[in-house]
Amino acid sequence: MMPFSTRLGRTAALIIAAGFIAHAAGDGNISISVTNKDGKPLAGATVTITSPTQIGGAKIAVTDAEGRARFIRLSPGAFQVDVRAENFQTTSRTAVVVNIDQTSALNFKLNSMATTTVEVVAAEALVDVTSVTIGKQISDKELEILPVGRDQLSSMILVPGVVSIGGMPALTTGLNRDNFGGNGARNNSYLIDGIDVTSPESGTSRTQIAPELIQVQDVKTGAITAEYSARAGLFSSVTTKAGSNQFSTGITLYSQPSSLNGSVKDASARGYDVGKRSIQDYTVWALGPIIKDKLWYLISYQKIKDEVTVKLAPAATPTPGESRTGVNEDGYRLFIKSTWQITPNDLLGVTFNRNPSSFDNLTNPGVLTRRATLTERGGDRFLVQYSHQFGTSIFL
Repeated sequence: MMPFSTRLGRTAALIIAAGFIAHAAGDGNISISVTNKDGKPLAGATVTITSPTQIGGAKIAVTDAEGRARFIRLSPGAFQVDVRAENFQTTSRTAVVVNIDQTSALNFKLNSMATTTVEVVAAEALVDVTSVTIGKQISDKELEILPVGRDQLSSMILVPGVVSIGGMPALTTGLNRDNFGGNGARNNSYLIDGIDVTSPESGTSRTQIAPELIQVQDVKTGAITAEYSARAGLFSSVTTKAGSNQFSTGITLYSQPSSLNGSVKDASARGYDVGKRSIQDYTVWALGPIIKDKLWYLISYQKIKDEVTVKLAPAATPTPGESRTGVNEDGYRLFIKSTWQITPNDLLGVTFNRNPSSFDNLTNPGVLTRRATLTERGGDRFLVQYSHQFGTSIFL
């Protein structure tokens, strides 16, 4: 299957008719207002923004008659904003955070060149006043330093109001808590780069990726509107990194040997140890430029083995004391992505993700069931995304 999508496809007719472009999931915006020291709009000022997460190099705009400049469809991350105007002092703002589906509004007041004092204006609080949706956006920096598991499901536990039920993320209250026939997790929604990867039969994510690939993860926990999901549970949207103008590579070795994990107890609570769990995860990743500011790449290979070895009770039949191994996951994940800024207004992204795995006797290795046999799951996903920017109008 080769899903082909444009970020404007669903609203193309509206865009052409109304003459504006709405930002898409996975992107953010910056809106800038420039005035002189008397508070009057300053037209003709040059605004430049830069960020290591934004392909295409520096973006430049000139303020209109109302002193406004707008930048849309920006990759999430931290930006530097510089404002210059003839006969005025240059003003800069660093660490301007761009979040998914939000607009960072900044006000600049420029002093004339003859002014000897510099007015320091505090940065505005980045509060989205246009939405009632509740949640949190987890940045790549947080994923690097916080103790989370090795996929995007584990990191959701960092969000207030999210708990783990049976190893699956769920809300502390609401429809997707495990209180409606045990199927609460099926109300969750999972997206990667705008593509729905939710498994309809289990409610989990069919595609899991290493945290090193994530630029930001947007987790919504309440008042989720229809533009995000028709499901009633959690919503997770992952935006992967596009690459960088600087080459980077790394190796992650993650190991939980059985000696460091707690013993798996007998289900009947008779108190004896029946087994141990071990997890091995090895990831190699690299990102960088093929052509500076024009063509970036990201690649990752992740090998995972998660298994539980159990010992049957002394009184078990027909084989008391027999050891059995249940494999929760045994497989690898390959992720390759390239991003090409064809023109300042045209962007092409190509992604290949291979996510095969196998499991056996997932629920209880001590009981012989149909799941005691090896089961294959996962597969390949190939995605081509093209977008064109028609304008810079946005809703605030």
